[in-house]
Amino acid sequence: MKFDLSTTQVGFAVRPAETIRKLSGLLAAGVPANQAYAHFQAEFDQFSSEAQEQFQQTWVLAQNLGGAPTHALNRLAEVLDFQAAQLVQIQLAYAAPKATARLVMGLPFFALILGQLLGLNPIGAITDSPIGFISFALGLILLVLGQLWVQNLLEKAKPTHHDPGQFLDAVAIGLAAGLDPTRAEIEARNSLISSTSPESESAAALLERQVTEQKLRECQQLALTTGSSIRHLVADAAQGLREAQRFSQSQQINRLQIRLMLPLGLSTLPAFVLLAVAPMALGMLTQ
Repeated sequence: MKFDLSTTQVGFAVRPAETIRKLSGLLAAGVPANQAYAHFQAEFDQFSSEAQEQFQQTWVLAQNLGGAPTHALNRLAEVLDFQAAQLVQIQLAYAAPKATARLVMGLPFFALILGQLLGLNPIGAITDSPIGFISFALGLILLVLGQLWVQNLLEKAKPTHHDPGQFLDAVAIGLAAGLDPTRAEIEARNSLISSTSPESESAAALLERQVTEQKLRECQQLALTTGSSIRHLVADAAQGLREAQRFSQSQQINRLQIRLMLPLGLSTLPAFVLLAVAPMALGMLTQ
């Protein structure tokens, strides 16, 4: 499951976490599951596609396993709140280098227009002088190359959000329903198989799945050694994976701000000289 920052919006008319908590409250008060679900059907339809998928997987799994769904729903509400806050942070961090790149790319043309308004006649130097035209053409080529370079860096660093703790949370639902750890893992894997096909997994997704399964094995071993509740260990491990993802994306965006200095220094600044400074100088000389 992925959240594309170019299309995902955080501010929904209906907050999924709030609706899910209301549903959990009705269930805790003794309202039958079907009746409680039908009461919020209109609000469920207003969820984003990603939130709907998360909710349906949690709801169906809790219903199939026969456990009390209130804990699973409250846990899902916490996850959705965390994801929304994380998405806002990532969007704000990514917006800064993106806006900087756009601003610097537009500076040569702004300087060109400003020079023309000041009477330096850079446009005349470009159209009337072969040197001015060659300078402008070279600057334009450098600017286009720099723009392509910047867009490539932005695209590689563009954060997408998916829930790395989803599988562990599904295991926790099975454990809360009274299943043994092995059976809970099988049921969790079956519940997510429709959204994640091993044959179509990328290398990064495969590595993440291996890390998740390793975390599950660590929780099982720790629970076996200490006698502690494996369900709480698994839930904490899921939250730890989410925190690690947030830290990794923040580091990636911080590195992006440094990497953007290369195309700006090697391409955009020379293009600025060729597009604006040189034509303005030629315009002054011709006058």
